[in-house]
Order: sequence, then structure tokens, then C-alpha cells
Amino acid sequence: MKEIIAQIIGVIALTMAIISFQNNTKKGIIIFQLLAGSIFAIHFALLGAYTGAALNAVSVVRNLIFYQKEKHQWAKHIGWLFFFMAVSVVIGILTWDGIFSLFPTLGMVLGSVGFWVDNPTYVRRITFPVSPLWITYNIATRSYAGIITELFVMTSIIIGMIRFDKKKEESEPAKTNVQ
Repeated sequence: MKEIIAQIIGVIALTMAIISFQNNTKKGIIIFQLLAGSIFAIHFALLGAYTGAALNAVSVVRNLIFYQKEKHQWAKHIGWLFFFMAVSVVIGILTWDGIFSLFPTLGMVLGSVGFWVDNPTYVRRITFPVSPLWITYNIATRSYAGIITELFVMTSIIIGMIRFDKKKEESEPAKTNVQ
């Protein structure tokens, strides 16, 4: 019963993650990632996948602080990026449950860089490789909702790239090297 509840909770988190990359603002992406991370922390804890649970909890705090960059000078300090990268590595070590713990740890480090940047185009590009890392962990921990989530997230990022990034490239005037 606990595993069924965990998977149902995972589906709710899946919905939040998919919605996140259909936003064209960093604020929208981060808010829905915040919700997804909170719900996934519970999901992984119920599955006994503590690396995933702890890293998702850290992602919630990270996203809250990164969200403040638009309003508060203290949140713009580059130290925050390195802090969350370091915390992710430490959590990966403390919750080590074999080689598969490495994948979400690397994903969190890369995700921290992705969510640090201010341009939604770069957020999508940098965070795209995070999904295959989490898929590997999700397979190992039997997080079926997590596997589906990452497949949808990858699809959602691609759709976001087409909807927003490709349109933006097409609307920009062609640049030539005229000498």
C-alpha cells in the first residue's frame, strides 16, 4: 500500500514538473519546480530512496533562494550557486546507496547551474541533461512516476524550446559577417 501511495504522490509531482517547462518566465519555471520538488521528496522518502528524497528537499530550498534573485540583492551572490552544488555533493555522499546515488547527485549539481541562470532558454538547455541522470536513478529505485516524469519533462523541455526558443531565433534578424 505504501508503494502505491508513493506512486500516486509521484504522479502529482509529475504534473507540476511538466507544467514548469511550459512557462516562458523563470519565475513560472521555478514555482512549479518548487512544487514538484516538494512532492517528489515525499515520494522518494516513501520508496526508501533517501538520496532522491534529500536532493529534492534541497532543490526546494535552492529554488526558493534562486527565486529571490529578482527581488533581493543577497540572493544574487554567486556563493549560493556553489553552496547548493556543494550541499548536493555532500548529500550524495551521506545518503550513498551504491553507484546509482551518483546520478541524481550529478543531476542536482547541473540543475543548480541551470536554475541559476536568468534566461529561460538557457534554463531549458542546461536542465535538459538532468533528466537522463534522474531516469537512471528512478529505474534503480523503482520510481515509476519518476521515470514517467523525466520522460515528460524531456518532452516538455523540447516543446518549450520549439515554442519559445525557436520562435525567438526565427524572429531575430539574420546576422552576417560583412566586412
